[in-house]
Amino acid sequence: MEGIVDIHNHILPGVDDGARSIKEAADMCALAVEEGIRTIVATPHYHLGMQAAGNERRDNALQLLEEEIEIRGLKLQIYRGNEIYYSVQAVEDLRAGKARTMGSSQYVLTEFSPGAEYSYIRQGLSNLIQNGYFPVVAHVERYKAVACEKSRIYELLELGSYLQINVSGIMGMSGRKIKVFCNEMLGEELVHFVATDAHDLKNRAPRIRKCADYIIKKYGAAYAKRLFIDNPQKMLWDEYL
Repeated sequence: MEGIVDIHNHILPGVDDGARSIKEAADMCALAVEEGIRTIVATPHYHLGMQAAGNERRDNALQLLEEEIEIRGLKLQIYRGNEIYYSVQAVEDLRAGKARTMGSSQYVLTEFSPGAEYSYIRQGLSNLIQNGYFPVVAHVERYKAVACEKSRIYELLELGSYLQINVSGIMGMSGRKIKVFCNEMLGEELVHFVATDAHDLKNRAPRIRKCADYIIKKYGAAYAKRLFIDNPQKMLWDEYL
């Protein structure tokens, strides 16, 4: 599959626990292109109360990376975003521009603690929705209060949330239980986005082609296209899915 949009990627160098240098980031970009990715949303962590790179530092890192991409002749476009660790301050920080939505849309990639209580997750997503944002739950398979609780998945969807799962979860790299959960969700077409959540070139590389081929074979080309291309594009265009 070509033209994939990877909506969750820690590609910007030196701003979080992702790429450590311009070279590593550019090498990750080259691998992403080989994997069929043509668009990346750079989503460095945004975590209130923890030291993190501000917008100026993130923008400088993106500019340097885009220059390196041009030098290498890579056909890849990068949009700005954040993976926002939810707190009660999230809405205020989004409005102030300290935390970023996905591209210039109202979609927000939202992360919680793996051990967060379901009531907190639901309340946080509801707060974002009530303030005009469209939360995309980052790697939903990681949250103990939600994973394998199908009724809670349905409730989050009815609330107006969107769900993203990682390639690693689908392909079994996060354990058999998570793989089963991810595939059950895919089987019912409850997932909106599949992304790499790439951080480096080794343990968490931007590999996606094998997963895309797997989904095409098991769940059909039409659904795979929605997951990897259509839904991400609609998100960046700020359209309803």
